[in-house]
Amino acid sequence: MIQGTRSGLHFDVQLCSAIVVILALSVIPIAFGLEENGVLETPFTENPPSIDGKWTTVDEWADANVIYMQEKGHEVYVLVKHDRDFIYFIFDAISDQTRWQESKSRMQQHHVAYLLFDTNNDGGNFRLNDDLLITRGEILDENGKPLDFKNASVENTSFGDPNSEDKVGQQVNEPRQFKYAKGFSSRNSPYEPGRDHYIHEFRIPISFLHKSDVYGFSAAYHLGTFADKDNTIFIDWPQDSSIFIPGTYGNLVAVGNTITAPPVPVISISTKSLDFGNVIVSEKSGSKTVTISNVGTGDLKVSNIRTSGQFSFSGITTPLLLEPDEKKTFEVIFAPLSIGEKSGSISITSTDLSKSTLTITASGEGIEDPEFGG
Repeated sequence: MIQGTRSGLHFDVQLCSAIVVILALSVIPIAFGLEENGVLETPFTENPPSIDGKWTTVDEWADANVIYMQEKGHEVYVLVKHDRDFIYFIFDAISDQTRWQESKSRMQQHHVAYLLFDTNNDGGNFRLNDDLLITRGEILDENGKPLDFKNASVENTSFGDPNSEDKVGQQVNEPRQFKYAKGFSSRNSPYEPGRDHYIHEFRIPISFLHKSDVYGFSAAYHLGTFADKDNTIFIDWPQDSSIFIPGTYGNLVAVGNTITAPPVPVISISTKSLDFGNVIVSEKSGSKTVTISNVGTGDLKVSNIRTSGQFSFSGITTPLLLEPDEKKTFEVIFAPLSIGEKSGSISITSTDLSKSTLTITASGEGIEDPEFGG
């Protein structure tokens, strides 16, 4: 079980006026994560979601992993998955169902999602020099005007000892290719679809987090009104952690595949050249064997094998699918049609990302039949 301390709030950094108000609260409730050991596994996906503030389709997040956060009867689901370039999050705040227009009191309302990363996964309390806080959402002021978070990311932030005078924060601009969207619709959501509620979606570039297989990680959600403390709910994950006071991280880890190296097909061939020597014109040489291997971590598709010159192959058909560590062999022969040196090639096209086409050079010489003496 991840343990943390909750001795009180400390004003560590001035991110923006809304965060200052959050820090002024006297108590932040504890959330309960679905993973009791504080570990959230993020699966690799070949189906990246649309970042549009809604469940675009019913199965858009079907291959994601889920954490469940609750506090005082309020519930938020956080789903995560990643691909080669991005980590994707969706906050489905099923209890956040009240917009300003529906509120009976003229109080500032908050619908805000938080993601905090210990990018080097070196432990310790929050607010070390490799922490990254990403905050997005919506605040409605007393007049019902939305005040969106736009620049609440913090990178390379040194907060120091919260009891000392050394409290330094540095804000950064949105990372390149970062994307965020929010919405207020339950359509296609599997969680209480009959009532509208807030949804927040994030696309975070892995390169911005510093590529790693494991990050220290925490998530939080804030809903309610600041003016009414009893009606302000702050939910965070994992258990006994907090975004705004010294605490401990959970872990965001990859499932089966690393974040830095998701399943990748890599082709290998047994030779780069074939020399058939002297072969009598209009006859066939002895065969030479070529082996294709998949030395990567993802399935390799060989889409085409073709030859040029007076060379041909047999024993294999395309398209061909090779699983990791699987091999397939085929035979190549030389059948010269005339006297003289001949050259050609065998080209292999596959889904290898770095070398989609490999070429084997082939050579041989056509000679006259010695029995006829020319």
